[in-house]
Amino acid sequence: MGLFCTSLHIRSQQELKELRAMNNDAQIARDAAKSELEKQERQVYEERRKREMELAEVRKEAEEKRLQHERIERRIVSTQYTTAFF
Repeated sequence: MGLFCTSLHIRSQQELKELRAMNNDAQIARDAAKSELEKQERQVYEERRKREMELAEVRKEAEEKRLQHERIERRIVSTQYTTAFF
């Protein structure tokens, strides 16, 4: 019985060592995946921020052009109105 118990104990120790190694590998993989996810989230955030800034700039330019167009239209109408009476 003593030899069987010793053999069982050695096998249990080997299994425990293997399980600890698997656990360590799993933790490393988890940390690497977490790090990659954080990196991708930062990248998505920066890309979204950049697109929002570009969109704001395009909207600003469109508004400036609209205002410029309105001023030109008012001048044309004003000129037409003025020349109509002379």
